[in-house]
Order: sequence, then structure tokens, then C-alpha cells
Amino acid sequence: MSYQLKKSVVVITGATGPIGSKFAEHFAETLPPNSLLVLSSRSRTRLGDLKACI
Repeated sequence: MSYQLKKSVVVITGATGPIGSKFAEHFAETLPPNSLLVLSSRSRTRLGDLKACI
């Protein structure tokens, strides 16, 4: 995909839900260097857990 070729910004709302967390893991692995992955969630604790995993 084209996002793999250049610097990108990805915003995921609901990042700690089952679908959002899979998207977050995918983009964390595939985004090129210097890209920005922004995650939002209603649960700060679960967001911290997700951050530790990716």
C-alpha cells in the first residue's frame, strides 16, 4: 500500500477495543520511520497496556 512508501499519520479511535487494537498492532509494525501513530481510548489503563504491547 502507498502508506508504506512515505511518512504517514494514522489516527485510531477506540484503539483498545478488539478491532482497534488489531489496527494499532498492524500499523505499528508497517508504518515507515518517522510516521505518527495516534491512539485514543476511553480507558487510560488499557491504552497503557496496548502501548506496552506495541
